[in-house]
Amino acid sequence: MAHIKSNSKEITLEVTDNQAARETARRPIGEWNAIEVVCKAGALTSVLNGTPIASSKPSELKSGFFGIQSEGDAVEFRNIRVQKLTD
Repeated sequence: MAHIKSNSKEITLEVTDNQAARETARRPIGEWNAIEVVCKAGALTSVLNGTPIASSKPSELKSGFFGIQSEGDAVEFRNIRVQKLTD
């Protein structure tokens, strides 16, 4: 489950997470990983180094802001790009 806080309320998403795929796709410490997160029609898909690792069913969240966070460890980001999907 994932919890997303919108401006008006907290929304719970049912997320399918493929831990085995995540472990296989993850690069060794010291190498950069590439992650792509797509939100289309309210459904989220996460791809790590070309391997799908997580997805959610559509929700009511279809636009708005997003954030990037770490769960307590040091993290670095580079080449962040945001683009609007075309239909």
